[in-house]
Amino acid sequence: MACSVAAAATEAEIVVDRIEVSGNKTTDKSVILREMRHYVGGEFNPELLAYERDRIYSLGLFNRVEIDHIVNDREAIIFIDVHERWYIFPVPVFGMKDRDWNKLYYGLGVLHNNFRGRNEKLWAGFALGYDPWVSLMYNNPAILGRDDLFIETEFIYTNTENRSIQYDETLRDFKETRYIYDLRLGKRFSPFTTFNISLGYRSIGNSDNIPGHTISPRGTDRYLIGSLEYKYDTRDIIEYPMYGTFLRAFIAKSGFGESSVDHFRTFVDARKYVPLSDRISIAGRVLTTVAGGRRLPHYSHMFIGYQEKVRGHYNDVYEGENLFLSSIEARFRLFGPKYYEWSSSIAPQFSILRYGLNFALFGDLGTTWFRDEAIHTLKPVKGFGGGFHLLLPYSVVLRLEYAFNETFDSEFIFDLFVMF
Repeated sequence: MACSVAAAATEAEIVVDRIEVSGNKTTDKSVILREMRHYVGGEFNPELLAYERDRIYSLGLFNRVEIDHIVNDREAIIFIDVHERWYIFPVPVFGMKDRDWNKLYYGLGVLHNNFRGRNEKLWAGFALGYDPWVSLMYNNPAILGRDDLFIETEFIYTNTENRSIQYDETLRDFKETRYIYDLRLGKRFSPFTTFNISLGYRSIGNSDNIPGHTISPRGTDRYLIGSLEYKYDTRDIIEYPMYGTFLRAFIAKSGFGESSVDHFRTFVDARKYVPLSDRISIAGRVLTTVAGGRRLPHYSHMFIGYQEKVRGHYNDVYEGENLFLSSIEARFRLFGPKYYEWSSSIAPQFSILRYGLNFALFGDLGTTWFRDEAIHTLKPVKGFGGGFHLLLPYSVVLRLEYAFNETFDSEFIFDLFVMF
């Protein structure tokens, strides 16, 4: 025991002398250092290096991140080597709405994922097909020369299919036109904690003037929206976490007297990832959102069966003003992440490709409800199952799962990206 205490005391005296970064031909060094808990002059802890490597990779800017160190006379030098991705994408847009392969959209977009080498995001794009849209976005994680202040602005136009199932079937088939603008200003308190305030504008309506869909009798609601948001995120790899905590909480107010719209919504999304070994992790999630204020228009309802799903009821739709969802997964790393070096790649940013394979067992539970419903009368829908999760280059996850509902009806799920 005495030897262990002495060793710990000696390790505590090691300080970080330098942090050297290589391979970042475009990316500013400060972008990388923001994700580290180590800093020059601080205490050196070798057990943090693997976690910091994963945090840097989760920026989505690199194909591979390697960290090494040396210790000389109680001073540590940390070496970080990165392999940069391709940052400018004038590429076709193709995807699916609500995790539904029957709702495909296609178009063209231009993304700069690392503008000026400072992790700034620039985006302009449009899509046709299901729910056509046009969007513009700019995100800057460090403004006014400060790493702790950030700004994001976004404009979206979309012509979407009605999502509500509260109408008679003869009235459900109509489109909803939305103009959305948001401006967010935020502060980063640590590598894990942020807070932002936003102000936005909404114009939401439908040409058919369906009764009840909007608050305004004219068929179009125009109103301001403001929100406060807190986020805490210690996840190791965002594309497929195996360790860490994620908490997002916000309150949003729609309408400030300038419109007949007048309601608010609270939202909490809490996730925990607990590693049992290097290859096994237990992941859990609880999400709830509750609305208040005056009457909610149908376009502000919440749904299970669109973006949020219960596996076993993957394509069943449940609607309400409020929502509760919980999930648990046991994740088993079968192999990887590994790297394939493609020497004949036409661009160096595609010469190193990251891949891996995981297996997961899961259980989901969810429900929606309206304010006039008693909570004890609710009957949540449930599902469970398992499947393979293929980790692909550029942070894509392909999920092949088989799920059962509470009556043991089964379904096969083929989807992109991790559930949580």
